[in-house]
Amino acid sequence: MRQGQFSKEQRLYIESYFDAFTAQLDEGLIGKKLTEWKQKTASEILDAPPLAGLSADIPRREWYTMIVRKFTNYRNQVYLKNRPSAPTPSVIGGPLFRFSSELTGRQLFAKDNSTLINSTAAARITTAGHGSLAAVYQTVLRELWDALPESKQLEWGQRAEEGMGDTDQNQSEFHQKMHLALKDLTQGGQLGDAEMLLFYAFRKPVSGDLDIGTIHAHSVHNRTNFGGTRAELQTNHGDAWAIFADTVIPRPIVSTTSVIPRNSSGIPVFPSVDLNDLTPADTRVLLTEYWMHVWAYSCNPDSEFPQIPWGEIAAKPSVYYDTTKFTLPYALTAPAKLNTVETTVWAEYLVRTSSMFEETPFVFYPKVPVSSSLPVTAQENLLNSGVKTPKDTTALNPNTITASVEKPTPPTQDASAEFGNSGTTGTIIEESLNLEREQSPAPLQPIINQVQVHLGGGGGQKRPRFTAMMSSDDQEDSTAGQGKKRWVKKAKHTENAGNKGGIPSSSDIGRRKSTRVPRKAAAPSTVKKASVKRRTVDEEEEEFATNIA
Repeated sequence: MRQGQFSKEQRLYIESYFDAFTAQLDEGLIGKKLTEWKQKTASEILDAPPLAGLSADIPRREWYTMIVRKFTNYRNQVYLKNRPSAPTPSVIGGPLFRFSSELTGRQLFAKDNSTLINSTAAARITTAGHGSLAAVYQTVLRELWDALPESKQLEWGQRAEEGMGDTDQNQSEFHQKMHLALKDLTQGGQLGDAEMLLFYAFRKPVSGDLDIGTIHAHSVHNRTNFGGTRAELQTNHGDAWAIFADTVIPRPIVSTTSVIPRNSSGIPVFPSVDLNDLTPADTRVLLTEYWMHVWAYSCNPDSEFPQIPWGEIAAKPSVYYDTTKFTLPYALTAPAKLNTVETTVWAEYLVRTSSMFEETPFVFYPKVPVSSSLPVTAQENLLNSGVKTPKDTTALNPNTITASVEKPTPPTQDASAEFGNSGTTGTIIEESLNLEREQSPAPLQPIINQVQVHLGGGGGQKRPRFTAMMSSDDQEDSTAGQGKKRWVKKAKHTENAGNKGGIPSSSDIGRRKSTRVPRKAAAPSTVKKASVKRRTVDEEEEEFATNIA
């Protein structure tokens, strides 16, 4: 053996790690992580008994470098040459990373045959008198996998693709894995120097709790996060993202039954729900369902039935309902167009005046057939909306009503909010929020079903919480509970007359379980935007309690 060379036994021992190295390459290990694997494995090999007889005349560092070079040469001269040479299409073929609960066909095969593979690997090590269990394990796995016909390998692959893994576990791994994936993109050289910022949100599978966060990935030349401090990022961008995510990400569907009850007279009434457990988005869905039932109750099921003409009802309310009997807090409008404060006021008004045990719940005047450019029978409309056809239709209002279908407007957003953050709990002053959506979701039932979990169908589960706003690639910031921030919202509402104090939003009601002071009915008024003003939670509550006293 020449000076500076490994013996045959030593060389074979080093090469026994090539199967494990191949498995890492097949998993897509590249860049810095690949180098770290080679360096760690080279150190492990140097400490193994077969390499104890290396010449002391050569520094350990040189032997270490030669082992690392063997892995590099194997990758370039063996592994890459055996791969297909056809050009890879420039399309996305899969995710940036795999969750630990997701398996490839080969991994699923290894999992189901782990006993056989481990026993075979242990027997080989016993026979040889030395060897790495991890390396021999990979050798045995490769031999068993390669012995399978191609059709069987495809079957294992299809079985693996059918499973999405454990969603809870995947969510817990997401932040770290996505951070590493984005960091590889920004520092790996494929895109040159790059900066990336990801906003993410997902719900827990069972509870429906909302996890929200951000992930920063920087080039090697930068360590500064976009948006300033965590509090500044939350102030300028976080709340808008949280509101959007809570609006569009559905909750687990628990029940398909209607949430709108009827009293002894068959009139739809507003459910006696705890508004503390509903987000503004959930409350708007509930209001939409309620008005659909009330509107359907007033219609003749044998007549043509348009969507609720919100515009005409607001312009001519006395034509549609008894304005003397029913004094509403605001002009009737599509719930999707209500801001947070208006949503809360409407829900509290209906709980107080139109619930199960109220003698005169709200009703529209009974309708005669209406003209419409888009005729829809009452039966078809009720079927699409999930509303049961009313069997008790009273006499028609003598005033003939002519209505046209109001076309839904495209959804837009106009949100103006400020929120601060101190420690692990922030205070949000939400001056105005106007989330425009389509007037009547069609079909409505899938959306309605999502609110069941908050109305007794979900086993007492509470509404989603904004549990996190991760905003750095500095992982130490997330330790000791500091990475999970709950956002506490406060809403201020300015009216032209009547209540001049602040009315907490329903989002605040849901997040802060303090005892609420009974509120007086708000006088009808027009909501107008107020200038943003930062105040503490105590100041908001003190002013609110003073004004309603």
